[in-house]
Amino acid sequence: MCWLQELPTRYTLDVMHIECNICDNLLKHLFGEKDTLNIKQDMEEVGICPWLWLQRRGSNFLKPIAPFVFNPHEIHEILEVVASIKAPTGYAVAI
Repeated sequence: MCWLQELPTRYTLDVMHIECNICDNLLKHLFGEKDTLNIKQDMEEVGICPWLWLQRRGSNFLKPIAPFVFNPHEIHEILEVVASIKAPTGYAVAI
């Protein structure tokens, strides 16, 4: 008998919150909010994605933008589409 069957509540995963967290993180990546200096330094330390590492230009640093990050015009277009969505009352919540 599996130990999972012995638990008082078998399904403890909240699908709504999991979906919300996935969507939040995906949008933060696409909008460039998670593209920080610390992440660039960590990638260099680990040795992955060398095209995204900080590039030293004399005393300054250049932070390359990831190819999947939207530019401001694309972000504005996406937000306009989302704002124009009309859903029946009670089926969508504005945050």
